[in-house]
Amino acid sequence: MPTVTCRCKEVYHAGDEHIGKEIQCRKCGRKVKIKAEKAKRPKREPRARKPRPERAARATRSAPRAADANGPHAGENQRLDPKTRKRLLIAGAAFAALALILAAQVMSSLRSSPTQMVPVSVPDDAPG
Repeated sequence: MPTVTCRCKEVYHAGDEHIGKEIQCRKCGRKVKIKAEKAKRPKREPRARKPRPERAARATRSAPRAADANGPHAGENQRLDPKTRKRLLIAGAAFAALALILAAQVMSSLRSSPTQMVPVSVPDDAPG
């Protein structure tokens, strides 16, 4: 008994006497041809891949260094969870923005204040 599936995912079961005929889908109206079911082949197990020497060498070169066994965070996962990473990025961006605002304030205050020249009096009897 062939099973036919339309493009709209509607499934129909037909008798063997209907093979080669078309039916109209009740859901979308398309014509669907009834074909004989193919004999199912047994699934083969995937073959094991042979390790390539250049891949193994490349993998060892790019492997991350092991954490220091005596360090304060020995054995901990070095990656941050996404929430903590996002919070740190926001805090860093806020700090950078505040630093830029402070620098702009300092620069504007230096430009706006006139430099005061203080006259230096030199005594008349000084050598030189």
